[in-house]
Amino acid sequence: MIHPNHDGFVAQVVESQNRLQQIFSTIIQKREDIGVDFENTRMTSLLRIYEVMDLKKQLESTQGKQNKKTLAQHYANIKFCKKSEPVTASFIEVAQMLHGTALKFPKVLKVLTDFDQLGENTMDSVHKIREVVIQCDKKTDSMEWSFAMLWDWSQNCHVAEIGIRDLKEGSRYPVSLVRVFLAKKSLRDWLWRNMEVAYSWDSSTKQEIRDLTKDLETMRKHFGFYDQDDQEQVSYPGRGSWPLSADLYVLIFEAVVYGYKFDSILGQTLKNHRAPDDIFNHSEVKFPSPTSIPVLISFVGQNLE
Repeated sequence: MIHPNHDGFVAQVVESQNRLQQIFSTIIQKREDIGVDFENTRMTSLLRIYEVMDLKKQLESTQGKQNKKTLAQHYANIKFCKKSEPVTASFIEVAQMLHGTALKFPKVLKVLTDFDQLGENTMDSVHKIREVVIQCDKKTDSMEWSFAMLWDWSQNCHVAEIGIRDLKEGSRYPVSLVRVFLAKKSLRDWLWRNMEVAYSWDSSTKQEIRDLTKDLETMRKHFGFYDQDDQEQVSYPGRGSWPLSADLYVLIFEAVVYGYKFDSILGQTLKNHRAPDDIFNHSEVKFPSPTSIPVLISFVGQNLE
């Protein structure tokens, strides 16, 4: 109620403003503070691995050898939040394996840490990480390649969810994501070998191409992301001095190895039990130029210059 008295009206407005400020400084802010505290303190699956291994070390220093079941008992009465993976004997078994394999390698750890920094980490599961490691046969170079490509693919293609089936059975592609990514690594190596026998470019040009196409980080730095028309393209200065055939050949790396438009075709090629390079015989794998990929790579010992 507004009183006719001027002083009374002002007092009520001030009181109303104070009440509104109190709502924002208490109820609304407190709710946000809870969210911030949750984000800052919640144990992701990656952090939980280190927590479990540290607990194991501490317990073994005083109580002797700890196995996955005895470790899991310490978490039996913990009420986990919805976003946390419960620490069971199975979780601990996987955590120990990952701690002794993938997490030993800085490049793999960096990718997993980058995933952890996202607002929603679609790889926040020891079982998803394990699936990548197992399909890589725990080999360092394969793990580094696959995790780097998983991160690059999810970010550049705006992938909101990576399910366990995507990694394991291949619900997104005819085969698993990991098999597709590893096949790209095989394609890179095949293209290098083919380059040596099919083209008479000077050795410095061939070595330069090998150096530039060796991994995702180098490719993105010097050539950008081929699939995205809306992204600013990166132009490698030395490219202008190459023979035209060399320039076109590098486009194959950009489009097929380090791009993702042909991944479904590559997955189908693998499902049909064909070698990864058989993708170049597919009618839909066309190059954005008058020369198709199959024709280009068939120029054995020839140049287009």
